Amino acid sequence: MNLRDRLNGIEVNCDDVQAGVDAASREAKHIGDAAAAFDHPDASVERDDALAALGRHATELRQCVRDQRGALYELRHALTRLREELSGSIVPLKPRPATAADRRRR
Repeated sequence: MNLRDRLNGIEVNCDDVQAGVDAASREAKHIGDAAAAFDHPDASVERDDALAALGRHATELRQCVRDQRGALYELRHALTRLREELSGSIVPLKPRPATAADRRRR
């Protein structure tokens, strides 16, 4: 795997994290909307429906958060591997020792 492949993989993981953030934001809005239903003193059936909706949205939000954690874990490890790979490849360049052939060329 080369540097370009690693960087592309990191970019994909960043996109995954962004998608998770967007999904979590949408779910949080759904939960807020469902919670607003409790402000109305309507029948208990509507209240039970709102509670069920809150439970479903909370479960979906937890799943989004788990997905984000997984994507972040992969991203962190990809960055660690890339850093290790780059630090191993960055070596100070020293001139190679002169050989008899080199001395004849001079």
